[in-house]
Amino acid sequence: MFLILALRIDEVATSCWPHPTLTRRAAADIMPFTGHEEIDRAAAFSNDRNVTTRIAEWLRGVTLDDGSELAGVKFESRVGNDTCWAYWMRRTDLGLTEVAKATAGVEISSKEPAMVAVTEAWEIRTW
Repeated sequence: MFLILALRIDEVATSCWPHPTLTRRAAADIMPFTGHEEIDRAAAFSNDRNVTTRIAEWLRGVTLDDGSELAGVKFESRVGNDTCWAYWMRRTDLGLTEVAKATAGVEISSKEPAMVAVTEAWEIRTW
């Protein structure tokens, strides 16, 4: 099951909910992206990066009823029982400074206070 993560750029709080489009069958507009009339668990969790990348591309383009865009998607790992998160860096699209920063070659300890705060807040397991 896919869970859509809704987050406005100026908000701190997020919400997740099951998205029926991807839990039962695909919306009509997903076929041009994937070539599939339906996106079932087998397609969504397949090794076919073309399909999974196109699903992500389609999701990134979704506009919610209130006009906001998705911040990302939460989904079950294909290879285990863990939860995975994908986050789109939309602030960059708007020319704003991105809150998240990637640094090359710097290890982040799981005991670092900022890492502990995030992993506890989001109930993320690190190893």
